[in-house]
Amino acid sequence: MPRAILILALAAAMPLAAPAAAQGVFVPPPPGIVGERAELTGRRGRIARELRFYGFDTDVARLSNRKVSLLDVALHEGRSSSGTQARIRSILRGGLLQRVIERN
Repeated sequence: MPRAILILALAAAMPLAAPAAAQGVFVPPPPGIVGERAELTGRRGRIARELRFYGFDTDVARLSNRKVSLLDVALHEGRSSSGTQARIRSILRGGLLQRVIERN
């Protein structure tokens, strides 16, 4: 009987030890991501930060000035979060006709 009590006591103490060992671990982001985002300033830097909030990981430095202006307006139109996300997606992706025109 004392062996069963000892096993229960050890089992009760074990679950707390495993998660505590992993606390405080920090893995920095890859240097390419930090370097690209750190160089952007002004409107492009602000748009790059806000696009990450909506779930888009886009290289804003490669976007045309037209798309940057459209994104700036879309982010500050006052739409709902899902509406803003749909508008951003349409600007970044473009429609079928627009994609055909830009490739030629």
